[in-house]
Amino acid sequence: MIRRYPMNLQLFAEEKTEKATPKRRKDAREKGQVLKSMELNTTFILLSAFLGIKFTGPAAVKELERFLILFLDGTRIPHDVITISLTRELMIDAALSFGTVMVPFCLIVLLAGLAINYVQVGFLFSSKAMGFKFNRLNLLEGLKRMVSSKSFVQLLKAIIKTAIIGYTVYKEFMKSLASIPGLMGNDLLTGISYIIEGIFNIAFNACIAFAILSVLDYLYQWWEHEKELRMSKQEIKDEYKQMEGDPQLKGKIREKQRQIAMSRMMQQVPKADVVITNPTHFAVALLYEEADEKAPVVVAKGQDYMALRIRKIAQEHNVHIVENRPLARSLYQSTEVGKEIPLEMYKAVAEILAYVYRMKKNL
Repeated sequence: MIRRYPMNLQLFAEEKTEKATPKRRKDAREKGQVLKSMELNTTFILLSAFLGIKFTGPAAVKELERFLILFLDGTRIPHDVITISLTRELMIDAALSFGTVMVPFCLIVLLAGLAINYVQVGFLFSSKAMGFKFNRLNLLEGLKRMVSSKSFVQLLKAIIKTAIIGYTVYKEFMKSLASIPGLMGNDLLTGISYIIEGIFNIAFNACIAFAILSVLDYLYQWWEHEKELRMSKQEIKDEYKQMEGDPQLKGKIREKQRQIAMSRMMQQVPKADVVITNPTHFAVALLYEEADEKAPVVVAKGQDYMALRIRKIAQEHNVHIVENRPLARSLYQSTEVGKEIPLEMYKAVAEILAYVYRMKKNL
C-alpha cells in the first residue's frame, strides 16, 4: 500500500526563490542594506595612501628637515632660556610643520575613501542603519553569526591577506638580501632611501594582490546581497497587494460602483420616451428632448436580467415599450449610456418616436 503525503504548500511558498522587486531593493537601500565590498574600499584607500606618500613625501621630508634644523640649531633658544612666548612660538611652528606634512596626505586618503564609497553605494544617508537592534544582544543569534558562512568567508579572507603580505615581504627581503652588505659604506640618507623604496615595493605588490582579492570579494558580496534580497512568492503577492490594493477589495469597490451606476441608470428609465426591446435579451431606453434640437439619447440599456428590470420599470411608469430586435441589438452594442444615437439610426428611431407620440395623443 502506497501512502501519499500532501505537499506542504506553506513551506514551499516561504522558500525565497524569486528575485527582489524594485520596491524591495528600495526599502533595503533605505535600511542601509547595499552592495558594498570592504576589501575594495581597503585596497583603494591603501593604494591611494601609498601613492600620496610617494608624491607628497619629498615635500614632507624637506619640511621636517627645515623644522628640525630650526629647532635643534640653538638659534631659537638664546642663552638656554625658555620663556612662555618662545614655547608658544615653537608649538605654533611645530603645528604648522605637522599640518604642512599631514594635511595633503590626509586629504588624499579622505577623498579616496569618499570616492570609492560613492562609486559603490552612491549618496546614501540612512538613520535606520544606525538604529539599535535588540536582537544583537541575543547570545544565540550571536553564536549563529559566528559560525555562519559570512564568518567563514571573513576568516578565509584574513588568512589570504596575511599570506599575501607574508609572501610579499619574504620575496622582497630575499630580493634585497644581496644588496644589504653594500649599504654599509653609504651614508644614512642612502640607507633610509633604500629601505623606503623596499617598503614601497612591498606595498605596491601587496596592493596588486589585494586588488585581485577585492574583485573576488565584490563578486561574492554581490551574490550574498542578491541572496539576502530574494523573496518568496507569498512576499511578492503581499507586496503587490500593498502597492495595488487587495484584489478582493478592489473587486468589491468595482461592484459597488456598478451598483451605483445601475441605480442611477434605472432612475432615468421613467423619464424615457420609449424602450426598444429584443424582446427578452436587450432593452434600450431613449429620451428625446425637442427643446434641445439634438438626437435622442440612450438613458439606460441592459441585457437579460437588466433588460427585464428596465421593461418592468417602464411598465410601472407607463413608458411605451416597442419591440424591434435588430434596432435594440444595434443600439445596445453601438451606443453608451448618456450618448446620442448614431446618425445611421436616426430614421429608424424617428419612426418609432413618431409612432409613440401618436399613441400618446390617442390616449
